[in-house]
Amino acid sequence: SKTKDHGFYSASYGANSGRVNAMAICRGDAKPENCSSCIKNSTIFSSKNFVPARERYSNRQLLGKMEFGPLFWMYSEKKVSQAQAKYFNQVLRTLLNNLKVKAAYGGSGLKFATGTTRNSPKIYALAQCTPDLSKKQCTECLINATALLPQCCDGKAGGRVVAPSCNFRYETAGRFYA
Repeated sequence: SKTKDHGFYSASYGANSGRVNAMAICRGDAKPENCSSCIKNSTIFSSKNFVPARERYSNRQLLGKMEFGPLFWMYSEKKVSQAQAKYFNQVLRTLLNNLKVKAAYGGSGLKFATGTTRNSPKIYALAQCTPDLSKKQCTECLINATALLPQCCDGKAGGRVVAPSCNFRYETAGRFYA
């Protein structure tokens, strides 16, 4: 496997139509040694397990391409009050829009941003793209991801959307990043 700065890994096995490509990324605030150990010990990057499981990854070129699916989302069971929901959603969107810009303008080593609201409601959030994406691709991916907020996380005190090329997370319960 090939390592890039800040915990971004890519690997390819095989040739021609049997070629399999995979990518993995750690969160931007992860310690490099923890990230490296976790990825190198995963089945994705173990050559003996990689080829039989190739349908879980891709035989297409992945680097430099924005992939928005498959994706998943998760959310907190805790809800914000109904009276606060509209304002909460506006504040959250503003925070995520700011982080989207910061993440997209990250260098080729790291496209990762964290932040929090200054006032109540206190929201902690992060946004990240794989660093092989251009600014435009990262922005587009995070726009697509945050557009899912009403579907996945409306009125929830925490949530995340994770796509192959980007992700965001927010929480009100406290700071979850380094």
